[in-house]
Amino acid sequence: GYMPLRDDYEVEYLQDAEALISGLAVNYDDEDVDIELKRAHVDMYVRKLRERQRRKNMARDYGLVPAFLGKERKEKALKRKVTKEEKELRVKLRPLCQFMSCKEFEDCFDNLHKERALRAKIRELQRYRRNGIAKTEESAEYEAAKHKREKRKEMKNSAGAKRGKDDGGKEAGAEFNSMENLPGFDLLSDRETALT
Repeated sequence: GYMPLRDDYEVEYLQDAEALISGLAVNYDDEDVDIELKRAHVDMYVRKLRERQRRKNMARDYGLVPAFLGKERKEKALKRKVTKEEKELRVKLRPLCQFMSCKEFEDCFDNLHKERALRAKIRELQRYRRNGIAKTEESAEYEAAKHKREKRKEMKNSAGAKRGKDDGGKEAGAEFNSMENLPGFDLLSDRETALT
């Protein structure tokens, strides 16, 4: 079992690794061959300890122990839901996993996600600028007006579809003619008159 307070296991990887050096004793009358044999045993023991530590670090870095014990399920439930775009991005970045630790990969993914959000915000701000909005306070008013325009278009399209082609064409022409008589119509550009 795993002992979380000690960050240790009851049964370690290569549990009998200590048996390699448990019987070693340094004597002054040992021959060179015996000393080299003992050094080889110590070297094998050190390699096994390094492999044991590498496996512990990997389990810690990738969060395998809490996932195995089921302690991380509650924390994951609190996190936001993963979107389809995020899943696709994770699949694209999967080959990078072998070159990064779990934490580095999560940081990289979070940074890419933030970058996408920032790019979307920049596009939105550029759209505001193209439409003549210079302050963020004006953007709410612009969005409300845009929403109203879109609703009007939808209602106009749905009403036009209900009336029929002949009826709708006559009324639209009459509406345009009535706009021609309004003051300031002659100040509109060709592009603006095409929109009306």
